[in-house]
Amino acid sequence: MAYITLIDPTLGELRISRRHTSRASARWVKGRAHIIVPYGMPPSEIQRLTEQFRPFLERTKKRGLFSAGGSLAIEGGPVIRFERSAHLSGCVKAFRSGDGIIISIAEDFDLEDPQADGVISRLLISVAHILAPEILLPIARAEADRLGLKPKELSVSRGYRVLGHCSPDGRIAISSACIFLTADLRRYIICHELAHLSEMNHSARFHALCNQYLSGQEAILADKLKTYPWPIAR
Repeated sequence: MAYITLIDPTLGELRISRRHTSRASARWVKGRAHIIVPYGMPPSEIQRLTEQFRPFLERTKKRGLFSAGGSLAIEGGPVIRFERSAHLSGCVKAFRSGDGIIISIAEDFDLEDPQADGVISRLLISVAHILAPEILLPIARAEADRLGLKPKELSVSRGYRVLGHCSPDGRIAISSACIFLTADLRRYIICHELAHLSEMNHSARFHALCNQYLSGQEAILADKLKTYPWPIAR
């Protein structure tokens, strides 16, 4: 796959990718506008497509998730606050402050930059991995005890797209990103993986078992997770 990167006055960083495809498409990927075109398309046609996709890209551009002075509350955990700092240059850092966590943002760090959400989200994922064992593992152990199940191991993982995993030998890992979920959705992820101890696929029997573990709420919680407004870029 070949691509070029341009700086557009309204879209910011714009990536043009050439692929073996018969049609062009456009989307946002990690804060970057991305237009996919067929191989061999001439520059004049790419420019025309960029203008054609511009209204769609401007309409669907995700505005910044984070703002100086804002905060993010973690259920069962600390409050994360975002503050500007004159002592940093061009970066963001995290540190504990009392019973909370401060995300310190340099004065010259542009929160409107299309990449800013990704930078801060990656920092928050690192923070989450530190916090997750004390927040998520007690919940997972309590759910396993409630259901009379004995996974070989319960741990947290660094991945933030795959929210849970159960290995064939009964080792369950819950993504540290789950600290950003509500309590009912954390329980949904945990019970989903616990159900895999008995059913390793997503068959009707698996869903029936998962639904039983969740007191008949599996479908409701699955739909809720699909539309959940994540406070980080994933």
